Amino acid sequence: MPTPIPYLAMRHSAGTNSPNTDPQFFKTDVLISINKAKWDTLSPEAQKLLADTAVEYERASYDANLAESEKQAQAMIDGGQKVVSLTGAGRDKFLAAATQASWARMAKRDPTNIEQLKKFFQ
Repeated sequence: MPTPIPYLAMRHSAGTNSPNTDPQFFKTDVLISINKAKWDTLSPEAQKLLADTAVEYERASYDANLAESEKQAQAMIDGGQKVVSLTGAGRDKFLAAATQASWARMAKRDPTNIEQLKKFFQ
């Protein structure tokens, strides 16, 4: 796995990863970002290297985090924790509320491209 590069801010397991509620919603694995002004100073070759490395790292870290999450969830179940699996209208209501909350939080931070982003994720 490549070494993290300066100026990349990585955040593992952001949000809520609650293995006792299914479906899981607020679960992310890695956020990699770079300052736009700094990005613009890099050569096209360096930009490609960083972009390719970020994609590779996110794929690898997703698999690693998923395996660890499943391991932890099983340990909790083995310890007596119950899994709540939402179905039907309850599941739909939960996902709608979680989706709305996530979009609202993003819009509050920067509404500039929310409508365009929604087209890709809904």
